[in-house]
Amino acid sequence: MYVTLFFNEKKQDGDNLPLYSNGKVELPPMEGGIYEVALWKKTENKNGEPMNAVTIKLVPSEYWGSQETKPSNQQEEKPSENIPF
Repeated sequence: MYVTLFFNEKKQDGDNLPLYSNGKVELPPMEGGIYEVALWKKTENKNGEPMNAVTIKLVPSEYWGSQETKPSNQQEEKPSENIPF
């Protein structure tokens, strides 16, 4: 599933409106599954005309769908020592 968010022409400095939005998105039921998410910035449409939008891709994760254990949403603890480079 792909969702395109368009640049918000009504956005003004200091307001709390989003930079990109789409007021008409129909999502399938999400039954607690784990999804892969990707984001693309678009500067022109398929006809080569300029545009300012982002597209989000949401698909069920094939990797996590096949795993017995699911990922946790907890952050990993940061190492206490710096890693030399």
